[in-house]
Amino acid sequence: MAKKYTTSITVSGNRTDNTNTLEFAVHNVSLIPSDNPLTIKEGNREKVRCVVNSNAVPAPTITWYLGSRDITSRVGTDTTSITLTGNRTDNTKTLECRATNNNKPPMTASLTLNVEYPSTINTLSKQDIIEGGALSVTCHVTPGNPSYTTVYWTKVDNSGFRQNGATLRLLNIQRNRSGTYRCTAENNYSNGEKGTASQSVVVNVLYPPTVDTLSQRDVIEERNISITCTATPGYPSFTTFWWTKVDNPGFIENGATIQLSNIQRNNSGTYRCTAENNYSNGKKGTDSQLTVVNVQYPPTIKTLSQQNIEERSHLSFTCKAIPGNPSSTTVYWTKVDNSGFRQNGATLELYNIQRNSSGTYRCTAENNYSNGEKGTVSQPMVVNVLYQPTIEKRSLQIVNESEEITLIRDIVSNPLSNASWYDGKQMLKTEISVKTATLTIESTMCTDTKNYTLVASNGIGNTVTAMVDLIVNFIRIVNSSWLT
Repeated sequence: MAKKYTTSITVSGNRTDNTNTLEFAVHNVSLIPSDNPLTIKEGNREKVRCVVNSNAVPAPTITWYLGSRDITSRVGTDTTSITLTGNRTDNTKTLECRATNNNKPPMTASLTLNVEYPSTINTLSKQDIIEGGALSVTCHVTPGNPSYTTVYWTKVDNSGFRQNGATLRLLNIQRNRSGTYRCTAENNYSNGEKGTASQSVVVNVLYPPTVDTLSQRDVIEERNISITCTATPGYPSFTTFWWTKVDNPGFIENGATIQLSNIQRNNSGTYRCTAENNYSNGKKGTDSQLTVVNVQYPPTIKTLSQQNIEERSHLSFTCKAIPGNPSSTTVYWTKVDNSGFRQNGATLELYNIQRNSSGTYRCTAENNYSNGEKGTVSQPMVVNVLYQPTIEKRSLQIVNESEEITLIRDIVSNPLSNASWYDGKQMLKTEISVKTATLTIESTMCTDTKNYTLVASNGIGNTVTAMVDLIVNFIRIVNSSWLT
């Protein structure tokens, strides 16, 4: 580019003084070093100078840009140079020097940054692997610059171990393979150095404790039993014991010794002693052994529901007993308020039943233990004999006029009866589920002398009626003055 210049005359306040000033525009801008791209290793510092044609007058204004951002403030008072620190976020960005004077459009020089930096490796979490399992750990590498990367694994306490590739694979791992493994990623810088990144992972090979064999235990119901479980520790060595019951997922008892006090029939079954150690990855190492607890216990009878039966009917009800241990069972019936009543067999038969047969019957089931004792269980059952109403008979009732009278009749029935009072066809009152029916007339009149009808029903048999007679006496009050 040809040199440009201008001539101007500056005139001072004194018309006799003339001053001539020559101005030369910026026409040549260059960067030192001139490498493009400019390679900087991450973390290293590189000084870049901006060189302008030396005859530029007045002194040019120099502005620095990195990408689209003005970074002039970084350079202080000497804007002719800038010191860059290699940062991977600046890779491929353009560094530009802009120089101007005389209010002319700026002249520029630029270069592209090539920041070399190593790869990065995601943090590796501790690996807990049960002995005999297969371990596969992948090292996730984000390439650096240059992007070509070599990845390999080593073992901190074994200089002879090396496995190439991003994935560490250890098959059928044994406890002696525990230790710290290191994943390393390398790329080659242009100056022959290597960019290196690494992450370590701890591999723990874990194994459970070993529980000693347990033998079967027999016990009679309502006795006590104590069983202790022992084990050879695993790794980690701290061991926790607990007991469960195979057929009862809700049963758990902590500790090496299970205590079953006042043992019941439902405690029979297979118990499992489990020994456990806790691995650092949250998993558990466990081993267990089974023992059978054989509880001799009586039969069981399901709860018996109340039997409602109408009078003069036939009741036949079977008590279902579930065998105990031993299973052979004898069943019979008794009546709670009648010591002389007994019926052998599971079925209670009551023919032409009467109301006095109401009451509580008991079904009993027994089995014989091997020590000569008996296992006994029973369930009560209420027999409720239902019968239609009977209204008591009473003589007619007499009352003086203006007096209050209550007509009363007892009703015998099961269940209780609903009662209605009638004056002819007119219903006067209805009572629900009563033993005694009442009708009150507060101030009687002669016209209340009549036969009232009481109707009772309870849904059993027929509706019954009774006539209730009332006589109201008429009393005339005579004025004594009439007699004189």
